[in-house]
Amino acid sequence: MKNIGVWLARLGVFALLLPMLAAHVVAQTADVAGTWTLTMAPTQGGAAPPTVTTVTLTLTQDGSKITGKISAQGGSFQTEGTVSGDDATWTVTHKNSDGKTITITYKAVVSGDSMKGALIGPSAGMSRDFTGKRGGK
Repeated sequence: MKNIGVWLARLGVFALLLPMLAAHVVAQTADVAGTWTLTMAPTQGGAAPPTVTTVTLTLTQDGSKITGKISAQGGSFQTEGTVSGDDATWTVTHKNSDGKTITITYKAVVSGDSMKGALIGPSAGMSRDFTGKRGGK
């Protein structure tokens, strides 16, 4: 009987610690708030020579929701998206030079003050890899 009492005591302690252990195991959402410099891989194809593009991404974060703006040579555009674990996704919708509304989706994996991902444009096959470095919050 004494062994059963010890076993029940250990089970009770385990039951008390289980919620704390589970909370620790749950994936933490990456912190993406701050100002990022994104460097796009060179463009491929077309008549123009390959070019590297750098843009500034400024994000605020409320839990898993992210909002902000992305600034490039063509102007500044609002963005919004989500973070889940180390994965961040955000979209930018704007009018192109022809007046057509286009949406570009960015997907990245965040690691501290670095990110790596790709943007996916509105046309089939329109994709461009990028890397990012956070410069400040």
